[in-house]
Amino acid sequence: MATPRRLAALGALAAILALTACTGAPAPAPSPTGLNAGADCGLPDGARQTRFGSDIGADLGGFILGTGRTGVVMAHQNGGDVCQWLDYGLVLVQRGYRVLLFDFGGFGVSSGGSSTNAQQVAAAANVLRGDGATSIVLMGASMGGTAALIAAPTVNPAPTAVVALSAPTVFSGNALDAAPKLTMPVFYGAGDSEGSFTRMAKELYDLTPATTKKLAYGPGTFHGVSLLDSGTSPLTLALADFLAANAPALPAATPS
Repeated sequence: MATPRRLAALGALAAILALTACTGAPAPAPSPTGLNAGADCGLPDGARQTRFGSDIGADLGGFILGTGRTGVVMAHQNGGDVCQWLDYGLVLVQRGYRVLLFDFGGFGVSSGGSSTNAQQVAAAANVLRGDGATSIVLMGASMGGTAALIAAPTVNPAPTAVVALSAPTVFSGNALDAAPKLTMPVFYGAGDSEGSFTRMAKELYDLTPATTKKLAYGPGTFHGVSLLDSGTSPLTLALADFLAANAPALPAATPS
């Protein structure tokens, strides 16, 4: 059960999101709170803490779960932190993926310096490769989705796939410029009554030249990570099918 302190924090985050959802303007960023990302989540056994980003002038904290060779960078929403993605991250680990959840600079335990969100996502991809992932999926919600789209053309080797849920077209960079450069499979999702987010998902989808691309809508005004709250919703099932077809989980290599 959530503590009163946790409930108050969630209420504050909800207020921030409500104020910024229409404009896409960055929310006031909290100061880093400690060394271990996800300290408020109750992390599962086996979570491996990591700090990275010095090469881009940042100090970013996160953790890695799983040992599969297909790695998934999970980038959170505005006003959030690694805890937003933990539930779905565990779902992916159960399916055989390796996942990295991290706090963007200015959120949770991280400081971003002068780096952009997209640079931070790209740095996270490098961390996953260094941990043993041989292919990378960039997955983000809301501002994290925008960052994943912008980062994808800059990551080398290129990501195996990209997932963007309720991504604004502009947030710490312009995804409208990035979408035409996306040649890997791309999954776009939004609520079917999310207003501008519904429209922006379609706009980005139309700009994306990838041979394999998917646009799926969730119910009502559900936003970002909350689109995946139901494990049996059409959007959740569509994303599972997309990943299985285009970025299947590969087991960890067997030691020789």
